[in-house]
Amino acid sequence: MADYVPQTGATLRGQPGHEGNILSIKGLVIFTVALIVTTVLVDYGTAVVMNLFVREEASNRALAPPRFVDDLKPFPAPKLQADPTSDLIRFKADQLARLNSFWWADKKAGLAHVPIEQAIDMLVKSPAPPVSNAVNPVTGLPLPKEEAKK
Repeated sequence: MADYVPQTGATLRGQPGHEGNILSIKGLVIFTVALIVTTVLVDYGTAVVMNLFVREEASNRALAPPRFVDDLKPFPAPKLQADPTSDLIRFKADQLARLNSFWWADKKAGLAHVPIEQAIDMLVKSPAPPVSNAVNPVTGLPLPKEEAKK
């Protein structure tokens, strides 16, 4: 406890109270000037190095092969949907309308599209096709006559 000195007691300078201001204006000025000079030197050094890099890049570009004429076109922007939900609803409605309507698949060949419900009714009412033209579902080849009758 011998080194305990209350604030009201004497300090190292011999005066009672808190520490005095130990900063000097001369030291602050020297530090500020040194900081400014260092900053200017670093900026100048950086500019010199960057100029060297620019020259090296220009020489590397001169060595590169020429580009094709088509390379200069900008890449096309993506075509985004404005409203995907309404697009999907419209797409499903179009598909249902197509499935439930009559239309020619190939008019010259006489192939027509029939609505699903009507096609099911037509299949139920028509007789079964003959089995003599049976085809193997795996190979697509005609079955032998013995197997076709089974």
